[in-house]
Amino acid sequence: ATLTLDSDIRVNASEPNEATITARHGEITKGPNRAVLHDVHMERPSGNFAADRFVIYFRDDNTIDHLLALGNVRAQTRGKTSMQAEAARADAWITGKNEMRSATLSGGVSLNSTGEENLQGTAGRLVLSFADRRTVDKITATDNVKLLQRPVARGGSSAHPVEIAASTIDFLVKNGKALAQAITSG
Repeated sequence: ATLTLDSDIRVNASEPNEATITARHGEITKGPNRAVLHDVHMERPSGNFAADRFVIYFRDDNTIDHLLALGNVRAQTRGKTSMQAEAARADAWITGKNEMRSATLSGGVSLNSTGEENLQGTAGRLVLSFADRRTVDKITATDNVKLLQRPVARGGSSAHPVEIAASTIDFLVKNGKALAQAITSG
């Protein structure tokens, strides 16, 4: 069975995951249980997300199993450091308790952050692992990783830019906010 949503889809989600989701068109199917949204945009207080196509796969109990975004995947976070990410594809896996387990950006990933941390980077693939539903504890960048960190001018400091190229970089993140360690290989 298929339910077709022809145009102007708008969903408002309330706390604790406040968001406004809009799409041009969508379909909801049973067997497999999934929802497909086209030209999707999501706005949250902490940032936004957009993709040409967004697929939500449901378990038999109608909880979300995993998410797939395809084509022109773009995400932006706001804060002391703002970050923009772009990729051809994004996948996210959700636990049975509706918590993010892991997420993968692939197909040519580019990152750009400004503010307290100024960083530009590219990789073929980026995998984020979560310690709990909102706290990233590890990021693995693979496939021709290139990073450029430009220092933020602070009180006469003369820090120099740092540039890294490697086949893989593992970033260990402390409390979901601060880089604790970066390990390169290749």
